[in-house]
Amino acid sequence: MGTIKRIVLMGLIAALMVTSSAFAVGTEAESPVFIVEDDMLSQVTMDEGETQKIVTVSEIDAICDERLDAIAAGDIEEYDALTQTLRSYGVKEVSPAEVAALTGENTPITTASTTRNGITYETYNTTYTYNGTTYKILRILATPSSARSSVLYKNGSISIKNSKSAKANAMSCIGAGVSAVSAIAVNKIGIAQTVYGFFSNVSNQLSSTSEITNIKASYVWNTAVACSFIHVKKTDNENFKLRGLYHKASASIAVTIPELSVTGNQNIQTSMLQKAHTGQATPVNYDSTLKAVQGYINNKQYQSSITSVNMTGIEKKTIKNVSLGVPMTPLEAGY
Repeated sequence: MGTIKRIVLMGLIAALMVTSSAFAVGTEAESPVFIVEDDMLSQVTMDEGETQKIVTVSEIDAICDERLDAIAAGDIEEYDALTQTLRSYGVKEVSPAEVAALTGENTPITTASTTRNGITYETYNTTYTYNGTTYKILRILATPSSARSSVLYKNGSISIKNSKSAKANAMSCIGAGVSAVSAIAVNKIGIAQTVYGFFSNVSNQLSSTSEITNIKASYVWNTAVACSFIHVKKTDNENFKLRGLYHKASASIAVTIPELSVTGNQNIQTSMLQKAHTGQATPVNYDSTLKAVQGYINNKQYQSSITSVNMTGIEKKTIKNVSLGVPMTPLEAGY
């Protein structure tokens, strides 16, 4: 087995061994997977000839991001493929009962009358060294499992018509923005596009100064939320404490324009005028182990969450103001 140098405590070795034995699947069973915090990666070395696979938390997060976009876009085949990648990275799917056993969170199971469908729970372990002390880290991930309505996945559709005439470069066609509990680090959901901007690369029948007299747009939207709950403890004799609560969001808006008339041209072809916009918004410090460990030390919880997505269409009329599901515990997502 590989040696872990420059780490005095043996907590990382123990966590990595548990990860490799419990989470390796398929062909990966012959090559154990070691999951390492990015901040700890420089302190890990392997013996020459060893075949253990080292995966960082940021690599897992990147696959989770792609999978969240796949759900928002309705690409279930891509979702399934990315899920298999996560399994090969050592991320294990667990049941609500197993989540309760790992975290001690069992109240929702005993009090809930129904179970919300469409939630996948996953978990993996790491260790994190801060100011000379090594902490045991348990992550519980909660994400939409498929394109089905749940607290973490919402969708809908609406058609909007204009109320008055306006130039193509002045009339709004699609807009989206997000709100967050904390600051926003990345916002690829955000968009603001006029009718002319929407049409400019798919039709030459519209100029920036064309006067729009009649337009109807149909919108199909989806939002998906990914949750990461970081639990921390220092010794084996204590229970894990939930100290990091994180929520990011992906949104997809598909636009079809079945009707469009402008002054001087009543017959603009619109059958092919369709576009889709998919983006993801990430709050600052998303999935930060450091913030969770500092919360453990100070006996506080740290939260960083995207809380809503606000979508507008023709003339900035509301498509939907989506209040996102931001559960405060793992099991709150599923019950």
